[in-house]
Amino acid sequence: MRAFIAIDLDAVTKSRLSAVQAQLVERGMRIKWVHPDQMHLTLKFFGDMADSACDAIRPLLDKITASTTPFELTLGGLGIFPPAGRVNVVWVAVSTPPGLLSLHEACEEALAPLRFPPDDRAFAPHLTLGRNKDHSASKGIRAILAAGGPIEIGSTKVGCITFYESVLEQTGPSYRVISRHNLAK
Repeated sequence: MRAFIAIDLDAVTKSRLSAVQAQLVERGMRIKWVHPDQMHLTLKFFGDMADSACDAIRPLLDKITASTTPFELTLGGLGIFPPAGRVNVVWVAVSTPPGLLSLHEACEEALAPLRFPPDDRAFAPHLTLGRNKDHSASKGIRAILAAGGPIEIGSTKVGCITFYESVLEQTGPSYRVISRHNLAK
């Protein structure tokens, strides 16, 4: 199975992100958009793993969330991955409050003994709006983003994390909740 840990977004935030996608379409951006219901902030991506690993991961997530209090994320600003060359992903920036950084670090530290080593890349919190499959469109995407000006989406409160299975289908991935873990009150 393929799995990951994520922060889900509330309906208002998803609606605001959908509106940003619509604005980008109006400005001429043609990419494969992420459906708002599937938008999330990934804390840890496992890739392929044994189904049995879930039994070891869930209690660790309970322990992590029991010592993490709810916090708020601020969303705004558009960016692309990679920053140079062919554009693969268009994203929205996410603030990095201490609660998010400590939650991410706790996940990395707790899961390493289960043979899920920390990511080689620095944690870059973002929400993927869409993926570019036509690399010849990269120059146009850059131009649309450069001409657009700042975008503010607002903030969202984080009160839990979700452990998901990612099922790859012909139409794209679908996500199945394995477990939810509430942050400390």
